[in-house]
Amino acid sequence: MNLDEYKLMTNAISTNPFGIPIAQTWNQLSTVFDDINRFEITLFVELGVYLGGLSELLLMRQNFYPEFKYLGIEIAKSQIYGRMREHPQIHIGSSFDPAVKDMVSQRICNNVGTVMVYCDNGDKQREMIEYAPLLRKGDYLRSHDYPGETTPEHLVQFAIDFPYMKEIEIEKCHQLGFSLWRRME
Repeated sequence: MNLDEYKLMTNAISTNPFGIPIAQTWNQLSTVFDDINRFEITLFVELGVYLGGLSELLLMRQNFYPEFKYLGIEIAKSQIYGRMREHPQIHIGSSFDPAVKDMVSQRICNNVGTVMVYCDNGDKQREMIEYAPLLRKGDYLRSHDYPGETTPEHLVQFAIDFPYMKEIEIEKCHQLGFSLWRRME
């Protein structure tokens, strides 16, 4: 089996831990938790909750690690899996609404520790552009669906427009279907 065949096989396995449906692949899901641990993330902001599966797992983590906090933003409440639909840490609204951005900005500013904003809504490129300036030095920005909604051309332009953001672990992240950035100044 070559590498491409292996990727197709692993990506075809449905991600459903504990019966919780997740939109990411198993490899993508594992890298979320690996990054949270390695980078000592204390606030994870998910733009685009969709089913709410990742939300549910991150809220479980919050139960075991009190210094870790989660905030989800979703515009389409009807898409969220039933038991997560009314959770107080999932805010219903557009990630581009100025009031929502202000709320997220306040959470970032008041957070003790490192933040990761996960761009996984319907316009990942715009999310990256609008949320990068909200990050503090040392915080992270992650964009799902590369290549796809997040294009190689956008990443080149993003690096030019936001010179204080540095893409890290490029080969690994791109192979797994996302991009990862760190605010350097």
